[in-house]
Parts: sequence; C-alpha cells; structure tokens
Amino acid sequence: MTTTDSVILAREASAACTGGLAFDLGTGAGEVPRLVSEMNGSIVWIGLDTCPESLRLSRGAVLPVLAGVGQVPALFPVGIADLVTANPPYFVSGSGRPSPDPAREGARRGGGASAIPVRLCRRSSSETGRGVPAYIPVGRGT
Repeated sequence: MTTTDSVILAREASAACTGGLAFDLGTGAGEVPRLVSEMNGSIVWIGLDTCPESLRLSRGAVLPVLAGVGQVPALFPVGIADLVTANPPYFVSGSGRPSPDPAREGARRGGGASAIPVRLCRRSSSETGRGVPAYIPVGRGT
C-alpha cells in the first residue's frame, strides 16, 4: 500500500543515492524500494522483514531477507550499503487500539530506529560533509 510517508521517503532516498546497494529495514511489501526503483533503477535493494508473507509481496522490488533489524550486524558487514531506508513503527507499545493481526501489530509497534542503519552505510557525515545516507522518518504516534 502506497502511503504519503512511503512517497516522501522514496523521493528523499532517490535524490540521495544514484546507484549501488541499498537496504530497506522492515521492508514489508517493498513499497519504498519499488517507488525508488521507478525513479532510479540503478539501485539494488535488499529488503529485511520478519514477516514471510510480506517478503513474498516484496519480490521483484527487493532481494528478500527474512530477518529483524537486530540481526543485521550478524548478517552484513559494517559499511556495506550506499543507502538505508526504514519506515519504522509509529506507535509506542501499549498505546492505541491493537490490531487483531499479529504481523500488522508488530509492524505498528516495536523496535523503531537504531544505530544499525548508520552502521550499514559506507559513508559517514564526517567523510562526506552531507550527512549519513540513512532515511528514517521520526515517529509521530504516542
């Protein structure tokens, strides 16, 4: 499902990276990589998600990896990516009405952003002066 957040995130990511290897953490159905690829087809995407059903939907947009964000350090070397995107959960655990679907509930609440996207990136802000190419929207729900 295309959301405003996905479109904005994809637009920012496309402008930041002209090619190379990108990771989408919590890729779901791969909407952000799919949108970026429409704008910039020279990026190879690896999509991580803990939901096998979502990864099946992401095929064609990403190289799917069944894993959580916490598993990234064991799976990939530091500095491998040219770009990292994540559209994190927006709600604090225990807030709002829970979804009856466990996979959807897990996507709405949970881990959120961490230092892992920065560890995946090839360039740091000190090396480029432009900031780390990791795009993670700030959570809006409480």
